[in-house]
Amino acid sequence: MSRKSMNLKHRQTILVACCFGLLMSLHGCDVTTPKALSPSEAHHKLVNILKEENNLTVVTKEFDRSLWIYLPFEKGFLKLKAKKEQAAAPSPKSTSSPTIYFLEGEFNGQDFVIRYDIGSSKKYEKDVGYVSAFSEEYQANQRNILTAISRAYSNFEKITGEDQLVERVPGDVDFVGAMKNADHKRMVHSYVQTDKAPDIFVIVMADIENGLELRIFLHLTDLRRAYTDPSFHGEYAKRVVSEQPSGDSQIIGDKTGEHVDFHNILLPEFLAKQMLFRINFKYTRSAFPPTDNPKNEILRAAAETVGSYGFNKFGAVELQDLSDGKTYRIESKNLAEHEETPSEGRLIRIKFR
Repeated sequence: MSRKSMNLKHRQTILVACCFGLLMSLHGCDVTTPKALSPSEAHHKLVNILKEENNLTVVTKEFDRSLWIYLPFEKGFLKLKAKKEQAAAPSPKSTSSPTIYFLEGEFNGQDFVIRYDIGSSKKYEKDVGYVSAFSEEYQANQRNILTAISRAYSNFEKITGEDQLVERVPGDVDFVGAMKNADHKRMVHSYVQTDKAPDIFVIVMADIENGLELRIFLHLTDLRRAYTDPSFHGEYAKRVVSEQPSGDSQIIGDKTGEHVDFHNILLPEFLAKQMLFRINFKYTRSAFPPTDNPKNEILRAAAETVGSYGFNKFGAVELQDLSDGKTYRIESKNLAEHEETPSEGRLIRIKFR
């Protein structure tokens, strides 16, 4: 073979290699795509507590910012049962109350977008004589998982300059004085690298007999505080996102969570879910009824959510009112104006950050 032919073949080989590399980068070979991490020591501890102390075998997936826990139930956990008291007769008198007809939202990478239709509706009292409730097994297992998370990650601490909790260095001590202790922690962790804890935990409780599941999303710092600060319990109830049960035939028989879209949940996605949860909480469970202004109620929930976590890396909150077709856009710098203000006569306002 001539030198000219060899050079031509060499150039063709390089060209093919370059094109192949380019095609791989364009078609799924994305090195930035988050992948599940190898379980950390705390992760192993969590699984072991559930297995050895609670006899629960769970499927887990850990990412750098989130950890999923999938627990299948082989028998139904949502029950219907009659009330103990006699059912009341239907009332011909109606009451008017604000009702959520439609509510959904997400973080689109730049803004929080919330679509809603909330209006007044007439309601007549009608007692069907039964209630729906979760089984004692479900409630016990939920408590056991929350306790196991708290215990497994109890040895993690906040370090100035880190946006995740990090595991304490073995043998390290705490110093009196916040500034002195913060400086000490930074120095220690600069020499000894330890595991970081996921921010968000997702608990998926699946009834694989009937094809139902319920998902719970929580932030680790909220859970840890709830175990040590009784005054935080009311606020904690608004931060732990417990979704309504949903059904899908793919759940039936799924012992390993094949139907679950395990992915790395970042703080904005969690905050978008919490905004919706806070809005639903206000309209269905709050001891203080909502006003007749849905826009203000939604903005208040959004402001309290991002304010609670000190999150400001977003452009705006965009509201899309489906009832009249109007869209409202509130820039991030102006959102804090919509946080709840003290009512007349209230002397103390506690803001949970």
